[in-house]
Amino acid sequence: MVVFGDLEQLNSFPTIAVWSAVKFVIHDRPKPTYAFLPLITDPDNVDKQTLFRSLDNNEKKYITTEAHSPIFAVVMRKIGVNKQLECHG
Repeated sequence: MVVFGDLEQLNSFPTIAVWSAVKFVIHDRPKPTYAFLPLITDPDNVDKQTLFRSLDNNEKKYITTEAHSPIFAVVMRKIGVNKQLECHG
């Protein structure tokens, strides 16, 4: 079930494209980068560097280097709309 304000919408399992528990990771050197990394990954998939993105100077004020709690993220196909996805955390 997804809640939008006062509106509740039930989504069937086939609308789920992908889900994962992720954690926010930030690296300060040589330049600030960040990524949402899956908590559980394939051990053979060691190249996580491709997931990291540069941190814009305007974004730095919103980010702390303190530990962040993991979140559960789910990407779902929007009901009634072709080729549109919704992400919920």
